[in-house]
Amino acid sequence: MHRTILLMITFIFCLSWADVKVEKVLETTSIKEYNQWVQRNKAKYPDLEPILVQSSYEVRGALRQYTVRYYNQNGERIKEEVLEDSRHTVMVTYTNDRAIHCKKNPDFTYDVIIKDAKGERLFSLNNHKCHLTHTGIGLYVEELSAEAPADKNTTLRIFNESGQVVGALKGFGGINLVNIYSPTDRRYCVFQGANPYRSTPVIMLNQEGKELWRYEIDRGVISLFISKTGSHIGILHSNKGRILVFDENGNLVQEYTPFCENWYWILSAFSDEGELLVTGFRSGIKFYNNKTGALVWEDTVTLKEKADTVKYVHSMKNGELTLVLCNSHNMYVFDTTGKLLLVHNLMLGKRLTSRRIRDESKPKWFPYTIKKVEVLTQNWYSDVVGEYLIINKYSNGVRLRTQGDTKIIYRIHKP
Repeated sequence: MHRTILLMITFIFCLSWADVKVEKVLETTSIKEYNQWVQRNKAKYPDLEPILVQSSYEVRGALRQYTVRYYNQNGERIKEEVLEDSRHTVMVTYTNDRAIHCKKNPDFTYDVIIKDAKGERLFSLNNHKCHLTHTGIGLYVEELSAEAPADKNTTLRIFNESGQVVGALKGFGGINLVNIYSPTDRRYCVFQGANPYRSTPVIMLNQEGKELWRYEIDRGVISLFISKTGSHIGILHSNKGRILVFDENGNLVQEYTPFCENWYWILSAFSDEGELLVTGFRSGIKFYNNKTGALVWEDTVTLKEKADTVKYVHSMKNGELTLVLCNSHNMYVFDTTGKLLLVHNLMLGKRLTSRRIRDESKPKWFPYTIKKVEVLTQNWYSDVVGEYLIINKYSNGVRLRTQGDTKIIYRIHKP
């Protein structure tokens, strides 16, 4: 009887998503347009965040000129700074609401200024022995230079936004900015320690600067990821592509080796509540239940038939839909049973790159001609909030995952 009911529910659900539509609702390079779209939708989707600070730079010979712009919630520019000093760098936080100005002095100390979303100074440190890294939760952690390796006694102080020291971290040299995340309410951040003394620490830090827990793992951490609610944290390790799943208290709840490959290009994502996990590698997709550790479904055929490879994976509507985004710009949409509902090309455009073309007229020691060719752009990140897929395209160097020159937003829904 229970099985019959379950089958009926599954059948009804599959029918409900039998037709799924992808609709582009916005493509813009305008902060104003994007922030106003966020304002219209934030009440329903509080995970949406406006862009309040943006930084870009141009290289002119030995000079790197930074331009920092500050915006309000409606995307109106309220301040702009142009910095022409080769010793001056600016880092914008992944939350897009703080700017860290850092100038290296001749004696190898640093002058550091932390500014808020209005461009106003929160605090500054002059002739400081090292620069600061943001956490996204109102705290800033000291970071050693690469020339100053960490040891077991290395201590990094933690500053709040008043410039007060509120805590300390030991045994590593800084924060890996590629691997730092916080939930929507910013109650904590979890990050990978950079330049570690021995093993790599993954650390959870709360808003008061207290280290809540630490997990030491051998070198080879590829990426971190968290659920939207912050209830689950994942570590992806290069050793056989291991995926470690923790709860918010630091307890290891599941461990998977879905593809048994020592490879860096394994992608993973949680459902909103963290109870489900989708992971992809090359042309394979696997979907797990984190409560039981059971494999719910897998697909190793669909992408392979189209010679597609996975770039990003996402779980949408708390696991009801799985999105698989590929290097070809194709997006595959699956339901909870692994049924393919839709293939849609996002058409993210092309870029010019240099390629070596064999040329017999050239010298034997380098028989190539360098030519500019068009290829599909791979300079983009993606995220999912509610029923929206948000693409961040970038062009001026490597950006943080939340930053980009162009925002493209798709709504994925039932017609």
